[in-house]
Amino acid sequence: MTRAELTYALTAVLPHEGNRKGGVGLTVREGELLAYATDGYTTGLSRVTWPQVPPFDVCLPVSEARDLMRFLRPSRVDEQSEAVELLSQDGELHVAIPGDSQVFTLKEPTYSLDDLLALMRKVHGLPTEFSDCLYSPLLLGKFAKAQREANDRLRLYPKRTKNGKIGAAVLTIGTQFIGAVAGMDDSVETDSALSSFLQTEDKAA
Repeated sequence: MTRAELTYALTAVLPHEGNRKGGVGLTVREGELLAYATDGYTTGLSRVTWPQVPPFDVCLPVSEARDLMRFLRPSRVDEQSEAVELLSQDGELHVAIPGDSQVFTLKEPTYSLDDLLALMRKVHGLPTEFSDCLYSPLLLGKFAKAQREANDRLRLYPKRTKNGKIGAAVLTIGTQFIGAVAGMDDSVETDSALSSFLQTEDKAA
């Protein structure tokens, strides 16, 4: 795994931690490193290939995760492909890059990767909603950092919860990120605003 890859994985999920106490999780399984975080309204999960590494599962406080991202972020093009080594030991994460190393404090996780995956499976299993669903622009903006390549696209799977009033959605960005976003209550005011815009446009025509 390279500095650029791990930097991306952290950058993509940090907006979803929301400065709460949940932290940012890092899990290695089946040849991949997965980074994940949630603030209860949005969830982000990114992955990068990391073959031939023993499984491990750690959680970083958000401040430590941000410090790790800054430590890893390449400042020159030739640093992007430099290898990263991680070692979890005695409540600390030891991180090494060529010519430098740093130690980061870990915390006890409040949720697991499997918890988040189960939540997204549950949401994705709801019936797809083909009419309008409402989402906060601020919440959707948290997913902008997950675009890694210029041709990555956000694919949204809108769902309708049982009470029929609040939409939720699972989404993907490219092939290395999945997420979820909570919906908002239906609003008569929103429908009225749309109608008033269209009526104004008709009158202008």
